[in-house]
Amino acid sequence: MTVAIEVVDLCKRFAETVALDGVSFEVPDGEVLSLLGPSGCGKTTTLRSIAGLETPDDGIIRIGGAEVVRKGRNVPPEERGLSMVFQQYALWPHLDVKGNVMFGPLMRHKGKAEAHERAKRALEMVKLWHQRDRRIAQLSGGQQQRVALARALALEPKVVLLDEPLSNLDAKLREETKLELMELQRALGFTAVYVTHDQGEALSLSDQIVILNDGRIEQIGAPEEIWSDPASRFVAEFIGDSNTFDGVLEPTRPGEPGLVLRTTSGMRLVTNLRGPFGPGDEITAFVAFDDVVITETGDTARHNVVAGHVRLTSFQGYSSLAMIEVGDVVVTARVPSRSRLREGAAVSVGIPPDAMKCFGVHNGRQAVDGTVAAVG
Repeated sequence: MTVAIEVVDLCKRFAETVALDGVSFEVPDGEVLSLLGPSGCGKTTTLRSIAGLETPDDGIIRIGGAEVVRKGRNVPPEERGLSMVFQQYALWPHLDVKGNVMFGPLMRHKGKAEAHERAKRALEMVKLWHQRDRRIAQLSGGQQQRVALARALALEPKVVLLDEPLSNLDAKLREETKLELMELQRALGFTAVYVTHDQGEALSLSDQIVILNDGRIEQIGAPEEIWSDPASRFVAEFIGDSNTFDGVLEPTRPGEPGLVLRTTSGMRLVTNLRGPFGPGDEITAFVAFDDVVITETGDTARHNVVAGHVRLTSFQGYSSLAMIEVGDVVVTARVPSRSRLREGAAVSVGIPPDAMKCFGVHNGRQAVDGTVAAVG
């Protein structure tokens, strides 16, 4: 495996604020890595450090095996062999589409004929060559985003850095452009580092995801791994939509597979937890909306199936969110819209033990499907 980008122990401080605190990861050649996290977590500072637009206080960055950042060494952005697509696109309003895309190659001292050919190829990739003579102000937001991408591709980089490039687009256009970006990356095979706060974008676009929180890495993994096996309470809260159940573990009854979580509201939830956790330990369990099973009738004698009433439904197109009252607790489930649950209807709520992602409250340990790992 060839490593395109290597980041080692990156640190950055702005006055008294620690933006990055020992961030390390690798991006294999031809893969997409997303930096994901809430505002202020350090993802844009990391991207700008890779681009050469920010100077880290400490750490090492290698691009294509060449060291571009080390204490006292900071290679200029134009010598790093990469391109960047900014959130605001940063297009030249006085130039037409072709002029914007030719600008980069011309600044890299390419001849006018070669710059023209590169612009033509890049604009054909993003299906905008026919708009080459239009001014930027005449383009839609989606077209401007594609011009920004074409400008980056015209430099024929091995690495493309993207800083929330879809955040200014409406929902439909964002989905269409995301698919186009995936097709382009796979067709051209460039390495990409993608900054986003949108979990859906990161999960669908990435080969790897780095989740950042307060300048530190919470988890690195494939999208499927992070979705199904979050390494910390923060990741479990940040990824996807989940119900949260706090409580204390208590002894099981005959025939129950693991430990039982007695929630603060009095619900009794069977888990698959084993190992060092035991009765008396305080636990938080996360259950995704999609994993809650709702039926109009059911056997509430089975594990984690309880009776409830539909309090509210929210139509969201192909699916609906249903808020179910279970005693003093409200459990939210995502159900097919065709199920047409009636508000006030009596239903059975099922919480599969396998779907519960559990974490120790005080000891900082993760406990999922009986495994326990150190966190932080």
